[in-house]
Amino acid sequence: MFCSIKRSIILLAAFLTCTFAAKAQLTEYELLGSYNEAALEQLKVDLNVPDFFISVDHEVDVYKLTYQTPDPQGNITIATGAVCIPQGASCALPLTSYQHGTVAGKMDVPSAMSGELNIGLLLSTTGYVVALPDYLGLGDSPGLHPYVHAKSEGTACLDMLRAVRDLSDEVEFFMNDQLMIYGYSQGGHATMALHKEIQENASDEFEVTVSIPMSGPYDISGVQADVIVRDEFYPTPGYLPYVILAYNEVYGGGLYDDISEVLKPPYDQTLPPLFDGNFSMGFINSQCPDIPNQILQDTLLENFRNDPNHRFRTFLRDNDLYEWSPIAPVVMLYCEGDDQVNFMNSVVALDEFQSRGLDHVEARNLGDGDHSECFTPAIFACKTILDQYRILDLGVDIDASISNEEGSIDLVVNGGFPPFTFDWSNGAIGASLSDLAAGVYTVTITDNNGCQDFFNFEVEDPSSILGILHSPLVLSPNPASRSQASSIVVPDGLGVSNLQIFNSNGKLVFENEFEAAGSYELPILNESGVYLVKLQNEESTYLAKWLNY
Repeated sequence: MFCSIKRSIILLAAFLTCTFAAKAQLTEYELLGSYNEAALEQLKVDLNVPDFFISVDHEVDVYKLTYQTPDPQGNITIATGAVCIPQGASCALPLTSYQHGTVAGKMDVPSAMSGELNIGLLLSTTGYVVALPDYLGLGDSPGLHPYVHAKSEGTACLDMLRAVRDLSDEVEFFMNDQLMIYGYSQGGHATMALHKEIQENASDEFEVTVSIPMSGPYDISGVQADVIVRDEFYPTPGYLPYVILAYNEVYGGGLYDDISEVLKPPYDQTLPPLFDGNFSMGFINSQCPDIPNQILQDTLLENFRNDPNHRFRTFLRDNDLYEWSPIAPVVMLYCEGDDQVNFMNSVVALDEFQSRGLDHVEARNLGDGDHSECFTPAIFACKTILDQYRILDLGVDIDASISNEEGSIDLVVNGGFPPFTFDWSNGAIGASLSDLAAGVYTVTITDNNGCQDFFNFEVEDPSSILGILHSPLVLSPNPASRSQASSIVVPDGLGVSNLQIFNSNGKLVFENEFEAAGSYELPILNESGVYLVKLQNEESTYLAKWLNY
């Protein structure tokens, strides 16, 4: 059932430069185990997972990855994580990333075959590549984990995705362009941080298909900070010393010079040693009073209550994750009875996103369960959302030769599993068409394994030659639904532009004209399917795929 190999990758000197670090992060990988069908079925039984939720479709290989990433001060360090890869997949698969919840033990993480690795195994067997980052300071990463520090969560998880991409060149598994990210509890916060990091700093490398943050503390300085000021029982009081120690290190001693300035005896002596990576979160909780603020010095607590600009609250505010504008769809999941991460975190975030006009962001209430009870329905709902967005495609490159003068299209497919079949929107078959009138032509290509993808081509006037266009257009949400309108973001510099939408048969179903850059609402289409969005001005033409379900 299990096998183990280890391999180191020789690093070029350029690896240490910022330019190269953005493109290749992996330094070492190790095959931790191979799970066959019987092992995965037994895992389902052990976890009481119903058949309707997970079907064992693939055996799964689990790799441990070691990769380079910046620490909170910008210095290059290492981090680790696990990746679950389905075996025997005939189509290019979506890349997904699962961000785990709070742990304090360095080995309570996926790369140590612990923590929430089982989430990756169960999702991977249904046809997803699942990255599971450990985060900084956990796994083999040195130092204290920078707990709920948004920036380093984002960069560590982003560099894990880059490391998975690097691994695909080494062990040859195939991924399509989809990226779906999700996580629970601290993992919800990390998922939102990863989404923000990709959009702001890596949009040329990755495009988020959908993000699903679950029961995360997005309003750390407000809703979640109420836990500190309330003189009430809290089930996980160890979170407070964790964030105090982490933020003091992240912000260069900005909270205290000596821990006794913040924590009263005996907690100033008993608690800090418990965060050396050798103790579980459960044990740490047992060493704290049930009311978290009882560990704090009275003067500090009073100042925190009364001063909205207290330095600790300022640091918390720096890690809130709702004052930005995600482009890709976001589905927040929560339970109203959550006793660890108050559901108002999701409500506050949703209100802010909607005030920004982001109709593709939603929050779903999954009932009145507490934090532990909410986990199972959240994962079930997450899997349903992933399946709604998933596309299994060819994962091939197309070379297209288009002659406008002759009205011809000739295709060459690189990669995949030949032989291929070609079905065109005008009823033609084959890789070459001729005697075509001006217009948009859609081809569905199917390989020998039954994997499919479609491509759009345009034959124009002899004055221009146009092939497959890699579009800068942003459509959101994409896929869209008949219950929610999508928007298109028109880039700067296009000027007056004409927008046309064609169905898969090449029929024009919508047309409009835009005079300036900006975000514009698209029509709600009654028929499910694949559509071509074409935006054209006097100098340029852009095409984008738009899915409706």
